[in-house]
Amino acid sequence: MISHERLAVWHRAHRLSVALLAERALDASPAAIGIGGQLRRATVSVAANIAEGAGSPTHAAFARYLGIAIASAHEVDALVRIARDARLVPAAEADAWLREAYELRAMLFALRRRVLHDPRR
Repeated sequence: MISHERLAVWHRAHRLSVALLAERALDASPAAIGIGGQLRRATVSVAANIAEGAGSPTHAAFARYLGIAIASAHEVDALVRIARDARLVPAAEADAWLREAYELRAMLFALRRRVLHDPRR
C-alpha cells in the first residue's frame, strides 16, 4: 500500500517507543520491570502495527492493523497511569507520555476513518 515511513503517526509512535525503551526508571524495581516490560511491548506494538498495516494489500487489512494499534495505544495509556500512580516513574514524564498516547490515538482514529472511507478501495 504505502510506506509507513511516510506516515506522521508512525514517526510519533516510533519516538514514543524509543523514549520508553530508554527509560531507566522502568528498570528500578521488580514492579517497575514488570510494568515496564509490558509498557514497552505495547508501545512498540503501536509502531509495528502501523508499519505492518501500511504494507497490507487492502484498505480493510490496513484498517484492521490500525485498530490493533489503537488498542495498543489504549494499553499504553493504562500502563503509564499505573506506573505513574504507583510512583514507578516520575509524574512529569508519565504525563508527557499520556499526552503523546492521547495524540497518537487521535491520529490513528483519523487515519483509520480515512482508510475505511477511501473511495479507491
